[in-house]
Amino acid sequence: MKTVCFARHAKSSWADLSQKDIDRPLNPRGLRDAPLMAEKLKDLQGSLDGLLVSPARRTQMTSKYFAEAYNLPADRVLTDDDLYLPSVTDVYKALGSLSDAWSSVAIFGHNPCWTDIALFYSNSEIMNVPTCGIYIVDFKLDSWVELSSHTGRLRQFIYPKMYTS
Repeated sequence: MKTVCFARHAKSSWADLSQKDIDRPLNPRGLRDAPLMAEKLKDLQGSLDGLLVSPARRTQMTSKYFAEAYNLPADRVLTDDDLYLPSVTDVYKALGSLSDAWSSVAIFGHNPCWTDIALFYSNSEIMNVPTCGIYIVDFKLDSWVELSSHTGRLRQFIYPKMYTS
């Protein structure tokens, strides 16, 4: 069994319009939501073998809260440049490159791809993954390279507004 927790980065700042998209940090709401969602995910998915993360600053900042919540060492947090504005194929390659010794991971990225991925892997009815939204997909597979379209089952979909006002 393999489990993937697809997490969209927390809310980012647009305070500096001259800043490159890849360099945008989290805004105050993102800084509030990321640790909250890390704890909520830990309640639902007690362990993670590692994290795959886009190189964008906002995803890096978001993932740090999850690495802390799961006490993951630095070598279990992998940055993949192809996860910045990825295609379904880029995500497939990133997951397919994982060691089969890992059974559960969280992967941090961006919309619109994250919504597309939900539909691709699990045939879910998710129409939009909001910032810091997470969907957990279980796969009855032994190897990451066996992942393919509609092979997963959506177990849970959570997002900050479920827990905040």
